[in-house]
Amino acid sequence: MMSEVNIFEFDSSSLFLRSVWEKKRVFNKSFTLRAWAKQLGISSYGTLHQIIKGMRPFPKKYAMALGESLGLDAKEILYFETLIDYEKAKSLKEKEHFLKRLKELAPGEKVTTHEVDTFQYLKNPLNGAIIEMSSLNGFKADPNWIKEHLVIRTTVNEIKESLRLLCDLGFLKFDEYGDLKRQYVKIRSRNDVKSEALREYHKSVLAHAADALETQDVMEREFNSVAFGIKKSSLPKIKQNIRSLIEEIIQEHEASDGEAEEIYQFSNQFFKLTKE
Repeated sequence: MMSEVNIFEFDSSSLFLRSVWEKKRVFNKSFTLRAWAKQLGISSYGTLHQIIKGMRPFPKKYAMALGESLGLDAKEILYFETLIDYEKAKSLKEKEHFLKRLKELAPGEKVTTHEVDTFQYLKNPLNGAIIEMSSLNGFKADPNWIKEHLVIRTTVNEIKESLRLLCDLGFLKFDEYGDLKRQYVKIRSRNDVKSEALREYHKSVLAHAADALETQDVMEREFNSVAFGIKKSSLPKIKQNIRSLIEEIIQEHEASDGEAEEIYQFSNQFFKLTKE
C-alpha cells in the first residue's frame, strides 16, 4: 500500500486523487499533471485536472494503471474500482449495493463504515424519530417500549437496527447510569449520497403525513396548502424564509431533554405546478 495516502480513508475518488497529487507535489516538485496523465495512459492532462477537481469521473479502464503508479495492492485497486462504480450508480438500489461492497472491502475503516451508515441513517425517518424520542420524559431504550409509543408503522427488529446504527454513529450513548442519551454530533456525507437518501427520506415522511391525515385528530395536527404565483427572482428569498420559520419554531418551542411530552414531525414542500 502506498504509505503516504490510505485509500480506505476516502469516500470520493476525486478527493483521493487530489490528496495523492498534493502529496506527490510535496515530495517531488518536478512532478506534473502532464507526466502523471502520461503515466496513466490518459491522453490529455487537462482531463486528469478535471477529474481531480471532481468535474468529471475517473475512467475505470485506467484503474489498473493508477494502481501500478501508486503501488496499490489488489484489494486497494478493487476498492477504488468499486468507488468508481458507486459514484456512477444511478439507482438507490445500486448505490446501496456498492456502498455495502466498500464496507466489506475495508472492514473497520472509519470512512467506509461512516459512508454506508450515513446513507442508512438519512434514508429512514425512524432514525431521527428515535433520536428525538430519547428526549421524552420517561424514555426507555427498549424496542418494545419505543414501538408502543410510535405512531409510524415499524417493527421491533427495525427499531433494534436503528438503535444499533444510532449508537454506532454516536447520536445516542449510554451514560454512567445506563440511560440512553442523545448526543449532539454532526456527520459528513457526499452530496450525491445525501441527494439519493434524502429523496427516500422525504418520500417516507410524506407517506407518514398521509397516514396522519387519516388517523390523527384535526386538533393534534396542522395541514396547510396554498398555490400562488411568484417571480423567479423571489425563489431564493422564499426558500430562506421557510428555513428561517422552521428554525424560529424550533428555537421557541423545542423542549429540553427529559421534558418533551410528544414528538412531532415538521415537514414542508414548496414546488412548481407549472412549466415554461
